[in-house]
Amino acid sequence: MKTERNCTKRGWRISLCSFSPEQDRQILLVGMNDAEVAGFISERGPFTLPDVDRKIAEWEESRAEGKRTAFALVDNATAKFIGVAQLRKVKIVDGKAMITRLIVNPDFRSRGYGTEAGMLIMHYGFTTLGLRKIQSWVFGYNMRSLACVKKTGLVETEGVMRENRFWQGKYWDMHNFAAFKDKWLRDYWGPYVVKHGAMQ
Repeated sequence: MKTERNCTKRGWRISLCSFSPEQDRQILLVGMNDAEVAGFISERGPFTLPDVDRKIAEWEESRAEGKRTAFALVDNATAKFIGVAQLRKVKIVDGKAMITRLIVNPDFRSRGYGTEAGMLIMHYGFTTLGLRKIQSWVFGYNMRSLACVKKTGLVETEGVMRENRFWQGKYWDMHNFAAFKDKWLRDYWGPYVVKHGAMQ
């Protein structure tokens, strides 16, 4: 039996929704064990179905001030599950959080869905959770994510952590990006809505 999804925010092509374990677990299992995706995940695989089920349970329970902080990314046209977007390390008093997004469905990679996911969850963080600063940490080998964070208005102003992860025979730097609410809403969200239309 499929779990009915509740969607919090609808974008141009995708929505931020609750998870449906029965629908999502197999796609997550394959995606998280994909060599292309493995380098984007902080935890080391290989992953099993019980690992995936635990992650989905963690995401479903993730809350800040009673509000959800982790979402299934769902394609509006097909209702297919395509990935995950999350605000981690949420500190309401400090007004900050870390953003992560992961496109695990291979049919939706390299098509701009990661950028849209970033825009939607950042807007949610700034307006619904009342955050003032959102950060992202990206490893130097992850060229796709480096390009994506820049498109979503995160700026590399937080410094570089040298040789912070060993990956494929080499130590890589971790780049620290950040965006601040007022500037981001004005310079990135405003033009994005003009281009793609109002978001719900």
